[in-house]
Amino acid sequence: MLSKLDLSVRTGAWIALAGFILSAPIAFSLVMLIAPQPEWTSVEIFKANYHHIQELPYYLGFILVSGMVVFVHAHKPENYPGNPAIQIEIRLARVLINIFATLVIFNYICQTTFIPHLVKDPSSMNASMIAAFSMSNPDSLSWALEMWGYLILAKALWLLRGCYRDQNTSLPILFVANLIMSTISVVWTIIDPKWVGTSLGLILYFAWNVLMILILVLVIRISLRNSHL
Repeated sequence: MLSKLDLSVRTGAWIALAGFILSAPIAFSLVMLIAPQPEWTSVEIFKANYHHIQELPYYLGFILVSGMVVFVHAHKPENYPGNPAIQIEIRLARVLINIFATLVIFNYICQTTFIPHLVKDPSSMNASMIAAFSMSNPDSLSWALEMWGYLILAKALWLLRGCYRDQNTSLPILFVANLIMSTISVVWTIIDPKWVGTSLGLILYFAWNVLMILILVLVIRISLRNSHL
């Protein structure tokens, strides 16, 4: 029962919401206005168009990840003593959110620290590492980590659906929709990773961000409503 969740649920949702808004529509738009990267063709083109503003979405992504970790861990199994199924799902969600955070934080460290150092180094030996780890390259390891990481996040949120079944909300359906969208994205990436760099990929990226923002706004509204009960 959500009424038994403490303030940390709302706190995590607020932090994650700030991360989603700052890293996606705001920071992404700033990058596109100030120093956009052209479509990936080579490491040389990437280095010629590199600007530190391109690191901003990933720095703000740390806020997003932190908020999601706080949010998921705020769901406590002991609040559901008569429902062992929900207890198990919450524990599994907590494990998955830790895996998500590890993968995505590693990825964002690469984008904010590792890649900038490689770009500064004139050695051609670094070209293969830039191609392997830069998220400007849709074929990179970093994109694979990103897609799988957010699928794991979607699974963690889906496991929390039982906490919201009695709250007269569409959140359980939205958790399912998020899991379906994330699964399709990963399967598509396995088949053709270059889709993430297309116009359709960009549209779906923003659609997913809207979905996540909607989920977090609903969580905050429910939490605020229950805090006054």
